[in-house]
Amino acid sequence: MTMMYATLLASLLASAHGFAATPTPPPGVQCSADEEKFFVYSIDPSLIYPFVASIVAYDGPDVTTNETVTRGLIGKTWQGVHLSITQGDTVIKPLTVTSPNSLETGGFNVVSEDFCLGYGNWTVKATAPTHPAMASYDMYFDKISLEGASAPGAPINTAPVTSQRVVDWGKGKPFNFDVMNLDSGTWYIPFIVQWGIFPAEMRASAEAAAANSIFGLTFVDDNYEKAWDQCQVDYESEKVVPAPVWTPSLRRRLSGGRSISSRSISSCN
Repeated sequence: MTMMYATLLASLLASAHGFAATPTPPPGVQCSADEEKFFVYSIDPSLIYPFVASIVAYDGPDVTTNETVTRGLIGKTWQGVHLSITQGDTVIKPLTVTSPNSLETGGFNVVSEDFCLGYGNWTVKATAPTHPAMASYDMYFDKISLEGASAPGAPINTAPVTSQRVVDWGKGKPFNFDVMNLDSGTWYIPFIVQWGIFPAEMRASAEAAAANSIFGLTFVDDNYEKAWDQCQVDYESEKVVPAPVWTPSLRRRLSGGRSISSRSISSCN
């Protein structure tokens, strides 16, 4: 892919900062011997606009109110998107990012409550977004250039940051990162929707990442191989518990020998 995953910028930013101490997780639910415990981690990269506005002194207009820049999608990319995990009459609807969302409410990252899934087949489903500006969302797009991603009618989940204020902030010290890097063909994608379902033993690290604001946006991507399932919108798949222990070689076998990259947003588990 010529395009970076939604949170590569946050990954580079995190390298310049230490993470906060791991919080003490609250008591979780107790699962039976024939169940496994999971949680969901979901992200909202669109909040980069108010985040930058909150930390950078700027004499110009606040771009968060300019819909020609933000498309009216700040905190609204998850509108109509609901995640469910179903087996027969049992339906689990774990917490995810909700819409509207803000830095003061859900923030960049949301970690759901723990939940138990019994052994057997489960249907994982994420509905499509309903915000009109998200109508062009296409998680199956192939290679695309920055020029193509910026063109009218391009998938909304490929759209780059268009605020010069945000671009200037990324280039400043200590980050020195171009959110629209023409040389490498990578850019930050503010309007992508992403979630991942993880085993409960990863909760402490997930909560530590989530507590770090923009620096926690990479958790799903960084832990792709450990997810029971992960994807975006308008998605449905059958998953099995006990969950397999995913390894790169197992993924290659199940994908017919094709290497599944954690940086390819056209691939979901």
